[in-house]
Amino acid sequence: MKFMKKNFVVAFFLLTIIAVLGSYFCSFAESENNLYKRINAVFPKEALSWGESIMQINGILYRGKYDVREYANKKTTTLLSVEDTIVISSSFFHPKEYVTYQRIIGETFLLLSDKYDIEIVDSLFKCMIMELDVVAQSSVELKVKDLPEMFPTADSMNADAPFVKTFSSGSVKGHIIGPVGVGICDHALLYGHVKIPFSTILLNMEWFGVPQIVAVMLFAFLYFIFSFVIPRFRLYLKFRKNVVFLGNTCIDLSRKELYLWSGECRRITDIRFKLVEMIVESAPTYQLSKEEVCRTIWNRNAKNGQALYNVAMTDMRTLFVTEDPALELKSMPREGMQLLVNSSRVKIGRTLRFLWFYLEATTKRKE
Repeated sequence: MKFMKKNFVVAFFLLTIIAVLGSYFCSFAESENNLYKRINAVFPKEALSWGESIMQINGILYRGKYDVREYANKKTTTLLSVEDTIVISSSFFHPKEYVTYQRIIGETFLLLSDKYDIEIVDSLFKCMIMELDVVAQSSVELKVKDLPEMFPTADSMNADAPFVKTFSSGSVKGHIIGPVGVGICDHALLYGHVKIPFSTILLNMEWFGVPQIVAVMLFAFLYFIFSFVIPRFRLYLKFRKNVVFLGNTCIDLSRKELYLWSGECRRITDIRFKLVEMIVESAPTYQLSKEEVCRTIWNRNAKNGQALYNVAMTDMRTLFVTEDPALELKSMPREGMQLLVNSSRVKIGRTLRFLWFYLEATTKRKE
């Protein structure tokens, strides 16, 4: 028993360590995920202005005067290049604000003229990450579609046009941020690549959070189940198997004990136990002949065993019958005895009451 208990403690200790370590793996993954989420949340907002930053750095004018009414009635946008003329219907491209229109047209100009400086964008992306107070390796990647293929005619758009150009500022392989659409109808997509080092994730990790609380609660629950519930459930099964009730008295045949309603536990000696056993086996009448008792217990006939029989009847009354108002041991002259059970005097809840006494006595015995 001690060996099993020791093994249980060791196994539970090892499982606890595994659970705690597992909870920190969860915390680490959550910390990493939160850092990438922070970057991903800011990236689309910041990237909107990076085309303007490129134009400002290169001294390219991209804003001018406009007429609100004229812009509202604009039906098409025409882009002229050395190679082609692209006409785009306002049903595909007509931002509500003219400022937005100018910004997107500026981005498209940079893309068509190969002046969308990926190195400047990379620097802006790195500054954005630093402002988030995150230490990480990063690079950016720009994939560009063929705009004439996207808009073969003024009133048609091929959104599935293939990417024909790819620009990259580095070879960082990590979490992909974005993409963010660049230019008219997102004819280019800008991606960020971020790799956050182990130490940064560790520094941002919550050391006692939900995973640890769950782990502690889980093992507190398991400890309660294995150290309290299961042992007592086993005792409960033994209780159901080994005990019988006579009125307000509980008799444990396996341990040769009985429990009174008061909670007192009494040992049943050998001769008394044999008689109690015979009474229990005679259910439901609980009637025994004098001859049967004398032959079974003392191997005598009723006449020679009369004195012993009388003492035994007195012992039965002293042992538990007089203590139980629901029981009466009736002597039948020349015949024997009968234990009468008055069901109207049997108290409610006797199973739970005696189960508690049984568990308490068993626990003390083990201690």
